[in-house]
Amino acid sequence: MERDWEKEVRRCSTCGKILEGEDYARTSFCSRRCREVDLMKWLNEEYRIREDASDGIPEGGWDEEPD
Repeated sequence: MERDWEKEVRRCSTCGKILEGEDYARTSFCSRRCREVDLMKWLNEEYRIREDASDGIPEGGWDEEPD
C-alpha cells in the first residue's frame, strides 16, 4: 500500500535536496545543518510572517464586543 509521503516529491526547505523515504515523512529538512540554517534565518529576522491588518482582526480591535 502506498503512503501519502510516497506520492509526492518533497524537497528540503533549505537546500532543495529531494527527501525520499519514511525517514523524511515528518520533516522538511534533509539534515541537522539545514534545520539549523533555517532556524538562524528566523532568529536573524531574515524570514517574517506577513502581517495583514484585515486577517481576522475585528474592525475596532480585539476589545470591541461582537454584534
